[in-house]
Amino acid sequence: MERNKLYRFVLLLSLAGFIWLFIHRINLTWIPAGCLFHTITGVPCPGCWSTRAALTFLQGNYVEAFLINPLGLFTTLLAVCLPLWISIDLILKKDSFYLFFQKAECFICKKGIASILILLVIANWLWNISKNL
Repeated sequence: MERNKLYRFVLLLSLAGFIWLFIHRINLTWIPAGCLFHTITGVPCPGCWSTRAALTFLQGNYVEAFLINPLGLFTTLLAVCLPLWISIDLILKKDSFYLFFQKAECFICKKGIASILILLVIANWLWNISKNL
């Protein structure tokens, strides 16, 4: 992916995440509650309760946020840190995030690493399912 497209994509994705958190923080009633996967199957998805974990994290309750959904805590950290990193790159006219992304992409595509990451997502999913029982 081209540098500028990647930067725009990550910034827009982070902005969408923060808008979603803001909407849930002010409790707008017209926003449908719950996960579509969970609603249809009765089983929580790996991302279920990520919004609650993010709001809990932003309130300073880090351990509680981790216990709600470790994946939600991780995505919150990314949503906070990546726009800052990209902004610094844009201000200083650097490519450090883009270069990191390329190296990370190559690293993650290795068979053993990808398998470990998939197992972590599955473990997170099992964690969510066990809390729902």
